[in-house]
Amino acid sequence: MNQQNMNTIRYQDELQRQFNGLPNTLQDIIGHYNVLHRTLMLSVLDEYMCIREQDFIPLCENLDCDQPLYDTNDSECVSRYIINGVSHFCCEYCASKGEAEMRIYHRAALRKKAKMNAMVKHLH
Repeated sequence: MNQQNMNTIRYQDELQRQFNGLPNTLQDIIGHYNVLHRTLMLSVLDEYMCIREQDFIPLCENLDCDQPLYDTNDSECVSRYIINGVSHFCCEYCASKGEAEMRIYHRAALRKKAKMNAMVKHLH
């Protein structure tokens, strides 16, 4: 085994020792972090950089629909102001279902954020 491999193994052992010394709450938070996220997200962001805004066709914002909305000013399109933003839907059914889902996900995100804040305060 060469010197570089030995240093890497020692470094990993030291990191593991420090990690094991952390409270379980922090170990759980760190465990949720995906190291590959940034690397994998780079290719997605590169694809988005290639898309021009005028080539983008908006879709119905109901998660189960994805119907293209060629003109969001069209009388067929249903627009609603939901949680600090305007959302566009292809029909009234999608609008009511999509709005309900958005509000559910928003409340879940707020609960998760409050829980994380409480955990962080508890650690201090």
